[in-house]
Amino acid sequence: MKLKNTLYSALAALTAAAALSACSGNSEGDSQVRTLGDYKNLTTGDSVGYYVGQMASLEFWGAARQDTLLKSREARDSYLKGLRAGYDAVRDDDSYNQGFYAGVQLAMQMKEFASDYKTTVNKKVLIDAFEDGLKNDSILNPGDVQRGFTELTMTLQARKDAEDRMEAEATLKDFASKDKLQMINASLYAAAAKGGEGEKIKEGDKVGFSMTISDLSGKVIDRRDNPDLEVGKMYAGPATQAMLSMRPGETRTFYTYAQAILGRFAQRYGLKGSELVSFTIVLTKAEAKSTVTPDEAAD
Repeated sequence: MKLKNTLYSALAALTAAAALSACSGNSEGDSQVRTLGDYKNLTTGDSVGYYVGQMASLEFWGAARQDTLLKSREARDSYLKGLRAGYDAVRDDDSYNQGFYAGVQLAMQMKEFASDYKTTVNKKVLIDAFEDGLKNDSILNPGDVQRGFTELTMTLQARKDAEDRMEAEATLKDFASKDKLQMINASLYAAAAKGGEGEKIKEGDKVGFSMTISDLSGKVIDRRDNPDLEVGKMYAGPATQAMLSMRPGETRTFYTYAQAILGRFAQRYGLKGSELVSFTIVLTKAEAKSTVTPDEAAD
């Protein structure tokens, strides 16, 4: 029953993927697609295999919309080779199959982990640790395991952040020198200001604030507005540092890198932390708040 429900769930997911992918298709003009009529002495199993296989290919094209590298003929051939190997690896042993599936997932996670943190994961130690953990269900303390891994990943993340920052600042410096931008600090450069008068903004000043963040192609990533912003109270980092270099009524474009201004949300926008971005700030007078009471307004 469990396998039957799993199949139905998979079919439902593939049907949804088919609906989403119906308009994409393959524009490269590959050889003609086989139909059910091309199979002799057709059985129910043939029909199930035919439609599940087609829906799985539609799911592939849905994934290829997110990862365009999958669209190449070489990538499709490699994907098909992997699918065949995975399908043929299944045995008439549910425990083995579940372990195999878990192993593939774990290997992919460790590949990504190694890439993110530039660390080679020791497969032998990993398998040994897993084997030891299976000896007894109380041999490991979950809290100790979680604490140890958290401390390790925090150390690795701090190292990665420092490396990414150095890479981003070097790239930003090179970019700024070519465009003759003004340096505010190592992670922030500015183009020429437009408009503005009076003294520079100070922390605690009230301003009308508008900021548009874009990638270097000009595509808008995010917009933020606040008609009554207290400088220094929000938007820590490059945005506040940028404002402190401006005057009331001024518009100015700044350049930094995604991690500096978007923090951990950079990935949500499909950006690498070290990727350069621009942001344009418009500062105006803060909106005056009415001191008239509702009763006075009615009079």
